[in-house]
Amino acid sequence: MRYPLTLLALFPLLLNAQLIIQSLQKGDNNASYRITETQADTILTLPFWDDFSTSSDSPDIYKWLYGSDVFVNATFGSNAPTYKVATLDGLNGLGGAHLANNAFPGPADSLITHSIDLSQLSAFDKNTVFLSFFWQAFGNGELPDAEDSLKVSFYTRDSTWVEVWGTNGGLDNSSPDFQQEIIQVIGDRFFHRNFRIKFESIINRGGPFDTWHIDYVYLNKSRSANDIYHFDRSLSSPPTLLFSPYAEVPAHQFFNNPAGFLSTQNILASNLDNTPHPLDYYYQLRNLTTDESYIDASLGNGGGGAMLPLEQRLLKGPVFPSIPVNVLDSQVFEATYYYNTGDKFLFEEVDNGDTLFLPVDLKVNDTIRHTYTLHNYYAYDDGIAEYSSGINVENGMLVVMYAVEEQDTLTHLDIHFPDINPNNPAGKVINIIALRRLDEDVTRSQPYTIQLSNKRNGFTRIKLSTPLIVSDTFYIGYENTSNSLIGVGFDRNNIAASDFIYYNVLNSWIQNDELQGALMIRPVFQDGSEFVLSAPKPELTVDVYPNPTSGMINLPRYDHLSIYDLSGRFIEQFGYSPQLDLSNYPNGIYLLKFTIQGEPILKKVIVSH
Repeated sequence: MRYPLTLLALFPLLLNAQLIIQSLQKGDNNASYRITETQADTILTLPFWDDFSTSSDSPDIYKWLYGSDVFVNATFGSNAPTYKVATLDGLNGLGGAHLANNAFPGPADSLITHSIDLSQLSAFDKNTVFLSFFWQAFGNGELPDAEDSLKVSFYTRDSTWVEVWGTNGGLDNSSPDFQQEIIQVIGDRFFHRNFRIKFESIINRGGPFDTWHIDYVYLNKSRSANDIYHFDRSLSSPPTLLFSPYAEVPAHQFFNNPAGFLSTQNILASNLDNTPHPLDYYYQLRNLTTDESYIDASLGNGGGGAMLPLEQRLLKGPVFPSIPVNVLDSQVFEATYYYNTGDKFLFEEVDNGDTLFLPVDLKVNDTIRHTYTLHNYYAYDDGIAEYSSGINVENGMLVVMYAVEEQDTLTHLDIHFPDINPNNPAGKVINIIALRRLDEDVTRSQPYTIQLSNKRNGFTRIKLSTPLIVSDTFYIGYENTSNSLIGVGFDRNNIAASDFIYYNVLNSWIQNDELQGALMIRPVFQDGSEFVLSAPKPELTVDVYPNPTSGMINLPRYDHLSIYDLSGRFIEQFGYSPQLDLSNYPNGIYLLKFTIQGEPILKKVIVSH
């Protein structure tokens, strides 16, 4: 990828009138998955394993004692071993800096396991305990500086931390690939009931800078320094766009011409073993709202033969059939990608007295389910901002081009304004603009005082003073009223959206050829007063209780509910009911996937009879 001079990673200088981009971490603030320092410790036993593929936006509370500031995501790592990574940077769990206006390196994000009982190991087994993990600096975030570092420490029986591994940032130490480390646990001080592992970033604590990524953490006995291969095959990337170049589209626009939107999807698969393995790949596309199945296809090996040792391969989906038209104004599609690997359990028991044995199922990373909302807006972005980009000159204008299949009425703009220092835009005034054509005067212009969302990656909804009838192509964005940088969220994962960005700083429009990605500015076609205007949508919460449960649980109001096992396999689905009986389910951990107001929300439930 080519990085222009205006791609500045820390505090952007006010250059000549140009587009400017700065780094920005992100994560959905979902308190139901957040770990706190007061989280009760749990005694685990070997093996300990986590590839983060089944976590929400925070680490799994059943494996990690502390890590609420760490962002689990599928977009910041580049060519990760498995789906999702744990990203450590300078932001806390609520999206603010660890130390505001502090650019000096210091302890920032930490990720600490629950206690792992190593006290019962034999003398022979103690010589075979190794920790392995994959790590990457930068990825799709910002490169850590030479004075920044990532450290791994072990917890002793004397309640002290001992550093056992570390690496520094900077160009000299950077690599575009994930690297695997394997570390032996040596010394009696570590073989006790409360052994823990800590990953810690030492970086700029003043904002969303200096990103480190962790994947595939594995601690076990009966290992050696050469045990760096894993009998595990996985899907390891988000799927490409279903509605390319869009991430989401309005339902009525889509069903006006489904074939014009649908794009064959690709997804990355990995073989973590040092021997070839057969590839058996499946794809399914369903409408969760209407309960229609559009595709359920076996794609075999995709024509590429067996997966070679340590190979990563891009798998292609099938050609889409014709999709029947319906008139519902809000729908949810779900695409399922399944790599039938034959991977096995490392461990299957669940509990034994006061010790918790977590199931280690190497099949959990073989399935990815991704939902797509068809409602009343377009989006090029995936809802997650890696950077912030904007205009830094008075009267400079920045717009994004969209196209409609049929005439529609533009009523609102959704814009993600990042909370990032030193260019926090809150309270600054811009002009919201909309144009039908770039070779004519601005069609709509109105002043707006910027309000930030109350959640990371949240959008602010801005009502147009007068709706605008649009057909064919149109342009939406803002005009800067000062020489200070006004930035909006920038998603680096949709390269196809780069061509739809235009800016005007010298009374002429220029098509973007510098930034690679999508500006988080969305057009909304809204009837009535469905949402509170000029404010973010209220954050949805899910309360499921009792949890753990021996049978009956109470549920929130929802539109659709699906239940999956911990490996991600579908079990059952339900329409709305205030209660659900799980008494016939075997003991274990289950994933409840709710659809509420068109938004997918995941909740874990433990069944224990």
